[in-house]
Amino acid sequence: MDKVTIIAVGSITNAIRAQKILDKYNIRSFIQRVFVHIPNRGCGYCLKINKNGDEAVEIIKKANIRVLEVVEELSDK
Repeated sequence: MDKVTIIAVGSITNAIRAQKILDKYNIRSFIQRVFVHIPNRGCGYCLKINKNGDEAVEIIKKANIRVLEVVEELSDK
């Protein structure tokens, strides 16, 4: 089983910015809409990352993009 990291950000704009930054580090990510409404958390978008999740979180934070939540899951891949 592989580890998948889900990084919640407040808006689609921040999700796109984070994805572009991660691309520069050769970290592939997928933007997804978060369908569970969380009060005071913006529009609810996240990045799904299959590898280097911890590194990706640090890169995003260093780019001054607010990370709302980080969830790690196991994937059946």
